[in-house]
Order: sequence, then structure tokens, then C-alpha cells
Amino acid sequence: MTSESRKVNLFVLGAMRAGTTSFMEFIGKHPAIYTSPIKEPHFFTESLPKEIFEALPTNHLKHYFKKEFPKPIHRAHVTAIEEYQKLFKNATNQKYLAEGSVSYLHAPHVASELQHYNPEAKIIIVTRDPLERAVSHYHMNVGLFREKRSFEAALQSEIEAYHKNELPWYSYLNMSFYKATISNYRQHFGDTILVISLEDLVENTEKTSTQVSTFLEICPFETQALPALNKNKRLRFKKVFGVLHYLKLKEILFSIVPSTRKSSVKNIFLSDCENEVKMSTELRKTLLAIFQKEC
Repeated sequence: MTSESRKVNLFVLGAMRAGTTSFMEFIGKHPAIYTSPIKEPHFFTESLPKEIFEALPTNHLKHYFKKEFPKPIHRAHVTAIEEYQKLFKNATNQKYLAEGSVSYLHAPHVASELQHYNPEAKIIIVTRDPLERAVSHYHMNVGLFREKRSFEAALQSEIEAYHKNELPWYSYLNMSFYKATISNYRQHFGDTILVISLEDLVENTEKTSTQVSTFLEICPFETQALPALNKNKRLRFKKVFGVLHYLKLKEILFSIVPSTRKSSVKNIFLSDCENEVKMSTELRKTLLAIFQKEC
């Protein structure tokens, strides 16, 4: 059986901003695991809202598969089964073919789609403290010009939508809800699910990696060092970047930059920022009460 005819049998479903990129890099070093060069292909998510994914020009993926494959890139929306299968064509005798698209955890119908595609697949779900995840998600959106409101205003609006049962799956609140979505995956995959947390990955890396290797029935990981986590970023040149964004030139700029240089170009515009926001005591109490119910 060729690698292109094999089915992906390991899905990492991390909550957005929960350290899934670092975790995928970590497991990708194991000789029994082959990870997709597009870390997040989002193949099983029918529609990706602009709130979590800004589509690149239509020829971007064609150019990638023709000229740059298999150089690693972070995210794309692969929609053709031929392209999805090609992501794993360079696998050899690894036990697992793996990918880790963050939309899979909360997007509607993905659990049933994954079960239909490969009912024998194993699922690893990575969670994070729900409030810290929401704050990090907010910082990311601000840095990407997706969010202009204060954290207080944005979350108050979402709390209203939550009480009306109108909360989008890709919202700050909903992507910090784990109870219902984990239950949904357990209904589809039973015991072939492992749930781990970012906090355990960072604070108890050796113990958590042992859990992962035991779950996957593979030899222990040789290294116990987790790759550096993606930090929140702050724009250095807001006016310049704002003009690029307004004229829709930002996507074109990043589409023509070679995959190996994208990180360097992004670092020109972005610098690390603290993971803090202004939040009233009342809002914090409300959020913690909601998370206690939904997580």
C-alpha cells in the first residue's frame, strides 16, 4: 500500500491557542509518526470563517504543491482529496500519519466526517485553561486586524449571544468550551481518544509524553523537551500594516514570500506582547462561572 493510499490515522484536535503547533512539532520527531507538511490543512472543515482563517489567493495552494511541496507551512484550506492525500506521499513505514487542524475540535459535523473517513483513527485533544485561551485568542485577532473592540466589549457581546444560544462555534467563548465537544468525539470514537492539557504539556512534559506514547502504543519519545510555544504578537508598524490590510495587499505579500521566509517577514512586523487584558472583576466572575459549566 502506497503512502498516498493510506488514510490519516492520527488527528490532533487542539483548541486554538492551546499549543498544538508545538505539540505537533514534538510528536513529529518520533520515528513512528509522519506529520503533514501543512500543519493545519483543515480538509474536513467545510467552511472556514474569516474570523479564524484569511483565505490566500486561489493559486496559492497550486503554487505550493507545484513549486514548494513538501516545505512546511502552518495553515491552508485544502479542499481536494488528491491534494490532501499528497500531503502524506513522502511517508514511509511510519505507524501514524498525522495532522492537527484546530478547527476540527469545534466546527460542526467534523467528528462524524472523521469517523466516516477513518473510524479506526486515534484522536488527541489538547485543551488549555479556558480564560487564558480566550485572552490569547483575542490578542491574536487584534494583531491580525480581526478585532477592534476591547476585550471587555467583545466578551460582553459574546456572553449575550451565549445566553441566546446564538454563539458562533469560532467565537472566543465557544472555542474555550470543551465538555460538549469532547463528549461528541467520545460518542464517535469511544476509547481511541486522549485528552491532554497545555498546562500538563509544559509543566509535566515527561509524564504527558509517556501518556501519549502509551496511548499510541509506540516506543517512548527520545526527547522530553517541548518546542517553544507560539507567543502573542503586537504589531510594530500599525499604519503600514493597516494600509496593506485595507488594500488587501497583505495576503498577496505573504503568498509570494517563500514558505521558508514567511516567519522572518512576519517578525519584521510583529513583536512579543504580554498575555494580559483589562477585565472587570464582574466580567471575570461571569466568565469563570460559564467556563465551569461548559468545561
